[in-house]
Amino acid sequence: MRSPAPDAHALGVAVRVSLTRPYGTPLVAAIAATALTLVAVDGAAGAAPAAAVGALLEAFARAGKPARRVVVLVASAADRGRPREAAARLSAACPGVARVLVHDPEAPHGFVPGVTSHGVPVALDEALLEAEALVTMGPARRVPGGVS
Repeated sequence: MRSPAPDAHALGVAVRVSLTRPYGTPLVAAIAATALTLVAVDGAAGAAPAAAVGALLEAFARAGKPARRVVVLVASAADRGRPREAAARLSAACPGVARVLVHDPEAPHGFVPGVTSHGVPVALDEALLEAEALVTMGPARRVPGGVS
């Protein structure tokens, strides 16, 4: 049974707060304003990713990083049947971003830079090859050997 999608407004507020009180170097300061930044989000959480990405884009804008230097990659292993709906929501909620892409884990165009410590291939979307910075947004969960 899947857990309910997080409240979009609450998630947006939480992201805004975490960006103003980071544990180390502020995220927006760590990424050059001109860097092509890929933001990978979990598309299975309903409207919540749009709120989270919107809050991140606001922080980038305040730091002088234009939205046109941001690519959003929607990844959704939990809900493979509707990633395009998530991409449409993100496109509408995040005007001005360079692109909103849908990750297709079954597509042959991905690349495999290596394997996990358990020998499982790590397949990544080709959009990562263009990115100069990567921000991942989504739920954390414990997996063997660490956190995913």
